[in-house]
Amino acid sequence: MSSRLNFLFFTLVLFTILSGARSAEGAPSALNPDLSEPAQKHNPPVVDETRSADTLDISKPPPSARTWSASGASDDFFYAYRKSLAMRIGINAGSTVTNGINTPAVTGVQFTGTDAERRVIEFGADILSDGTGDLQLSRRAIFSRTRFRPYVRGGVGLLINPQDQLAAFIKYQNYRLLGAGGFEYTLQKSASVRLEAEASLSGNGLQSAATIGYVWAW
Repeated sequence: MSSRLNFLFFTLVLFTILSGARSAEGAPSALNPDLSEPAQKHNPPVVDETRSADTLDISKPPPSARTWSASGASDDFFYAYRKSLAMRIGINAGSTVTNGINTPAVTGVQFTGTDAERRVIEFGADILSDGTGDLQLSRRAIFSRTRFRPYVRGGVGLLINPQDQLAAFIKYQNYRLLGAGGFEYTLQKSASVRLEAEASLSGNGLQSAATIGYVWAW
């Protein structure tokens, strides 16, 4: 009986060992997939630069917009100055003159400035060859900011005769209304030439003047 039990026990142990070995052989291996794919090299297409240069069509840029001056010539210059000082000379004629001189020469200086509202104000002082003088205060209207700048101006003036002394400011005949027109033309960066014609009316009669001047601006 004992030998039979031993046989059955060894038979069970042997069966268990064999069953475990077969199960081990049939078990799947551990999964460790490598899902990464090697990067594919993309070679850029070869461009024939010589051929591309032959077929490239380069268009010319359109002409830039230009400002046309009154003389008809194109002008890119912009006059940015707000103050100027001018020296002028010329001739003066009038229905009433002093000292028997019909066309006295005019020598004067004119200062032009711009106020806070961008109005152009001009102050002038002239000396005539007959010994009299003139003070002016006027406002200018400028029609262009290019090299060629036509303008008109209007204001008041005061004729000064040394013989009147302080009475020159009292006599109403010495006060006059004036108007003028002319132009400035820039010769270089801040220097211009000015031509002007002027007319005035006062208690002493009519007067007119033609002057040429040189302008320094800043």
